[in-house]
Amino acid sequence: MQTFHSLESLRAYMAWWVVIGHGLYLFGVVTGADFNSIFNLTGPFATLSENVVTILLQGGSAVKVFIILSGFVICHLITVKQENFKFYILRRYFRLAPTLLVCIAIAMAVEPLYVLSYVDLGFINDSTMRIARLSEQSANFWLHLLSHIGLVHSIIPQEILPYAPGTFLAPAWSIGLEWQFYLLAPFLVAYIGKAQKNMFIIAILFLVITLVIWRQPFLEWKHGSFFFQVPLYFLVGILSRISLTKMQEKKMPVDILLLISFLSLIQSTLSSLIWLLFFGITCYEAGFIKIESKITLKVLNIFVFSRFIKSLGRCSYSTYLVHIPVFSLLVGGYTYLVGVNNVSQFDVVIILLFSVPVIFFLSSFLFRYVEMPPMKFIKSYIKSRS
Repeated sequence: MQTFHSLESLRAYMAWWVVIGHGLYLFGVVTGADFNSIFNLTGPFATLSENVVTILLQGGSAVKVFIILSGFVICHLITVKQENFKFYILRRYFRLAPTLLVCIAIAMAVEPLYVLSYVDLGFINDSTMRIARLSEQSANFWLHLLSHIGLVHSIIPQEILPYAPGTFLAPAWSIGLEWQFYLLAPFLVAYIGKAQKNMFIIAILFLVITLVIWRQPFLEWKHGSFFFQVPLYFLVGILSRISLTKMQEKKMPVDILLLISFLSLIQSTLSSLIWLLFFGITCYEAGFIKIESKITLKVLNIFVFSRFIKSLGRCSYSTYLVHIPVFSLLVGGYTYLVGVNNVSQFDVVIILLFSVPVIFFLSSFLFRYVEMPPMKFIKSYIKSRS
């Protein structure tokens, strides 16, 4: 099965964008102006730093790119492998669940340090929400744990089980969203593949459902964790992969590309621009676009196709899940040693910089010893049953 190395690199950038954004929040930066205030920045450099930090704080845009990317990758997998649903969904479960559950276990182990770093420090935002979430997690521990084991936590609305998508480990809400897509994807890809008109039918249907879901006053899903709140992002990824198939057949999929452009324009501008840039690089990687500029090729080789960036991409799932427990361990541990009143924002900045290699090496460890073994086991199991 063809591997698109540019998309591995895209995973790396998006995962570390989320990490940096969460790190900024941890030492009290909610806006770009907060960053300038903490470091006493003035003049033109302050304007530049404010704009850069403002973008870095938009980690939600990175998650939306992940969602589009998931649509592309799963459509690619379904199209190429064409395995039955039972084997497909088993493979998908063991791709998500083992690492998620291990990271939840780590998060539970360092929970007292999480409270010290994310609740007790005076410059942290949203402490009240975190206290409420921890209280709910404790009150209904087994319901939350079982829902995470079944990967159904993100389907449960606030009115039924409060904070269900983000208990134990906040980024886990998007993993539950992924699982919802995995369950629907084979049927969705099959329907779109039957006829060209079906992709327009699905686009209109999803657009209407999304508007209804967001505007209905009865149910709330934290973080937009319900599939039908964000189906158009998945659809952009699916259509992008289908357009590659058309190109392989020597057809120019103008209608599909126009639909992708339309869906991108009505959604997050930043996420869409990032995806369209990397989709163009993917088309180059697949041989559908030629790049003559030596400078452009050199830039791509350094920032997209380098071995290091691709290695970060392979570990990105673990990076995405484990960074908050690492922040909790290091910042909370320091806070425990010196006392809450003796921790400054500058102290947290230094600790967060030190956490970068820790996250990198722990992600690599989890990738090798937690992510890969279950995948190899399931691959062998499916092969023996086929």
